[in-house]
Amino acid sequence: PGIIGGAIREVVEIVKCPHALAANSALSVLATACQGVANIKPNPRLKKPSPLSLIMVTIGDPNERKSAADDFFSEEIGEWCDTKTQELDPELKKYKADIANWNAQKRGAEKAIENAASKGDPASLQKGKEAHDRLIWLEQNKPAEVYAPKMTTKDATPEGIANHLRNKWASLCNLSAEGGAVFGGHGMAKDKAMRNFSRINELWEGGKQEVTRSSDDDSFVITGVRFSMGIAIQPALIREFFETNGSGATGSGFFARWLLSFPDTTQGTRFEDVETLLTEAKTPNIEKFRKQLHGILEQQYTNGKGGKFDSLPTLQLSREALEIWVKYLNSVERELIAGGEFEGEGKIAGKNPNNAARLAGLFHLFNGGDVLDPISGETMKAACK
Repeated sequence: PGIIGGAIREVVEIVKCPHALAANSALSVLATACQGVANIKPNPRLKKPSPLSLIMVTIGDPNERKSAADDFFSEEIGEWCDTKTQELDPELKKYKADIANWNAQKRGAEKAIENAASKGDPASLQKGKEAHDRLIWLEQNKPAEVYAPKMTTKDATPEGIANHLRNKWASLCNLSAEGGAVFGGHGMAKDKAMRNFSRINELWEGGKQEVTRSSDDDSFVITGVRFSMGIAIQPALIREFFETNGSGATGSGFFARWLLSFPDTTQGTRFEDVETLLTEAKTPNIEKFRKQLHGILEQQYTNGKGGKFDSLPTLQLSREALEIWVKYLNSVERELIAGGEFEGEGKIAGKNPNNAARLAGLFHLFNGGDVLDPISGETMKAACK
């Protein structure tokens, strides 16, 4: 609906890619921006809300022009991140100097404690106590880290994603026109795949993720982060992935979290003429899309500049929206019975209503809705469709 649909139609007209592929690009970018602005809780009786993160997967030939479609929607994110990083340059340099000074003082205090302990005389022990008090003060007053936003990647391992979310910016989207790098990478090898399915599932849920290494000092816990995916992959590669990992992807619920499309190709119909190419394309909806995206990115920066998204507001549904969502949920549930359309496929279909709610949240925020406004029935209807 609204700005989003208008921008997708303009991109399709220019790029001549399948509509579903352009929608994949647009929704991936929406999720990247909005997942750091609000959560959603369609079922008011549940305790935990859901992030607005999405996993978008489109199956298609490499020549379907996903990169070109991505560029129209994601360019604003790249430019906004670059501009914000430039604005933060003085703060980043100050933090670099402050943390170097802090580390030097910490090393000095630790060395003073060691020296005092090795000597053992009263005067040295007193100095050691003073150094210990100094070390406590330093630990309590570590300089606050300055985070410069970088929100998209094209080729990241699960370990790289975890490190990015922990150390760089707490919101990320793996936006790739070459999904083979994601589903065919070493992280999806059979011996590692189940662990990485679980990691991505946890990120999709906005849950806590524990990364355990051989050394306790290298182990860490990630909380308050958001992660989405917008992937295009060739039919042969996705088939190979499912031959190797299909049961694990389905059984773990990884596949259930996907919003999957396999559109008919537009190849063979994408003819051009010189007059059209020499005429500047009119893109009012794409410009509106970029303007709206800019404002939402500013909201995400305000929420995430401390390194986490711990206190995001939760979007609420109007009574009408809740009725539409419940009707949709029941329509999916009804088909899980014996003889139903989804018989035996509960592990795939079960997340569909949650994805519909997430889409409603994205549509609401991106078409001008405030985080305090309830989601309308019309928005929920579009999301369910």
